[in-house]
Amino acid sequence: YLGLSYLTKADWNNVDDISLAKYYLQKTLDIDSENQMLGDAMLLNIYQALADINEYYDDFNSAIDYRTRALDICENNEWTDESTEIKENIQAKKLYIIETEQSKT
Repeated sequence: YLGLSYLTKADWNNVDDISLAKYYLQKTLDIDSENQMLGDAMLLNIYQALADINEYYDDFNSAIDYRTRALDICENNEWTDESTEIKENIQAKKLYIIETEQSKT
């Protein structure tokens, strides 16, 4: 929860808050992988938050990876509204990556 609190208070101009949010969110996932304490809804929020942070840092491949994990949770729980939104976001990021790479050539 500490990671989400840093992200909530972050004004997205304070790199320290965003870095701390990323650190604590990742640490939460590490702990959960050993203990499986968090439910799917919380994991979904964490994956979405980490995706947002990676997009902020222009690391779109990592953002897509986290969104894909979030999508898996949504599909396993049949959360169709969230699934649709995440799929659209993933497709938009993939298209952005392709367009960016093409503009470099």
